[in-house]
Amino acid sequence: MRSISVRDDLRSSIPSNRLANTIDLKHPALLYPKARGIKREVHLHIGPTNSGKSYTALQSFKQAKNGIYAGPLRMLAREIKERMDSENIKCNLLTGDDVIRTDGATLYSTTVEMVNLNHEFDVAVIDEIQMLSDPSRGWAWTRAFLGVQSKVIHLCGDACSRSIVEKFCAETGDKLHVHTYSRLSPLTLSKKPIKVVKNNMLLDNNFEFLMPGDCIICFTKREAQRTRDAIVEYFDRKSCCSIVHGSLPPEIRAEQARLFNDPSSDVKYLVATDAIGMGLNLAIKRVIFTKITKFDGIKMRQLETTEIKQIAGRAGRFKTAAGSDGAQGVVACYYGKNIKAVEEALNAATPTITSAYFDPPVDYIRSAYINAKTRRFSSFLKLVSVSTAYSALYKPTFLSMNPTIEVAALFDHVDNLNFEDRLILSFAPVQLKSPQVVHAFQEMCKTVANGESKNVYQLFPSLFNKLNGVPFSEDLEVIHKTVSLFMWLSYRFPCNFIDKKGAQELKELCEQRFSSLLDPENDTEPGIDVEKKVSRQIRHFKKIHHTITG
Repeated sequence: MRSISVRDDLRSSIPSNRLANTIDLKHPALLYPKARGIKREVHLHIGPTNSGKSYTALQSFKQAKNGIYAGPLRMLAREIKERMDSENIKCNLLTGDDVIRTDGATLYSTTVEMVNLNHEFDVAVIDEIQMLSDPSRGWAWTRAFLGVQSKVIHLCGDACSRSIVEKFCAETGDKLHVHTYSRLSPLTLSKKPIKVVKNNMLLDNNFEFLMPGDCIICFTKREAQRTRDAIVEYFDRKSCCSIVHGSLPPEIRAEQARLFNDPSSDVKYLVATDAIGMGLNLAIKRVIFTKITKFDGIKMRQLETTEIKQIAGRAGRFKTAAGSDGAQGVVACYYGKNIKAVEEALNAATPTITSAYFDPPVDYIRSAYINAKTRRFSSFLKLVSVSTAYSALYKPTFLSMNPTIEVAALFDHVDNLNFEDRLILSFAPVQLKSPQVVHAFQEMCKTVANGESKNVYQLFPSLFNKLNGVPFSEDLEVIHKTVSLFMWLSYRFPCNFIDKKGAQELKELCEQRFSSLLDPENDTEPGIDVEKKVSRQIRHFKKIHHTITG
């Protein structure tokens, strides 16, 4: 099995040659003639967090006969759909993992990667437009803006995106209207540290400083879990504190956020990683930084200005925090030494974005693959990155640090995969840090290559055995990520990965177990209950298999 050293392998074997023909992407706007054929009006809503820019754009979305919302997170896309549902507005949900179609709905709430460029809309909302400068996912924002066929486009984001959007509109010929916003509720910085420290160490796990509505920010899953457990132990109430981090299933994150936001809930405190910085609506009164450094996958570094602003801005959400309008937000730090850096970040202007990330369209990549000398798809993608000509306004996403190339390296040794198969598989959401998930993905790649049809039980029967008595959330994460990956692939290879309904039920069983671990008081006899459900699932999957094989 190819291990997690893929990244290092790629660094040491970057192709020195180029493709026979350079891919010219100096004017990518011309690649979308249908969008260029529409007289588009672009409304750029810029301002800090909690300024009402997204709210304004969504008013246009709600009133549209045919519209699309595109956001950065699956959880946020689901939140928008649920908001529409609560107002009796029919809306579909379309993300990489979930497809929920509502009869008669002409509105779509999606993640930005899922924007349909072949459909005409009256209104399109693209949230967090400054993300087009993100090295990993920025291509999706650039593609969505350049290619969406919509008469009216609302872009929401930070003021740092204004200059590049103006350049985009000059290139596309779209009419631009800029709307600026100020924060709706005040945000103040506490000049005193939260905890007393000695020799750079916290004296104890005394959480008497906590107040309802507090959110403690950590920067690793383990640190967040440890802090949440310490708070629960300190107050001796298992249901007093929610937790939100990126490794939790989105459904569990949504439930934890709902409990924290509900004033009638016992949950008064929240522990979260920086995953909360991207557009989630949380009833936070005070954001507390435990530190202002994080490990970014390569090294420890200090948080950037934009990151501090995004996280701090979650405090005092208008009409959310304390359930009242104009609630004041407070930002605080564990350590006094970090207060000045946070203050400077909050007062600083966000650096202007000068370029956006973009990838060659599929037709360009296909043509290049036909003429490429190498059959290793990971090496081919690297060749694409060094053989594509961009203007100064754009940068390629296909770099050696990009997960797409790392994922492609996982199936380089698998034969009988055509170009379309390999390209789709290279974008699969594989958790590269988990050897178990990597191995599961490779097994699913072989299923596609062999033209087989399998349900999730046939592929991974051991998952069911583990689910009955799994003691640690890390094991549940592996199971949940594997099943979620199966479902992602089932939408793209429906003949190979069958019985999505059964996989969805297994995914929900994982989420039930997560909930019981986070709040045992809300789960009576969880082992017996889950065991019965798992046994029923096994019988269901075996019945499906028998029906197919005869």
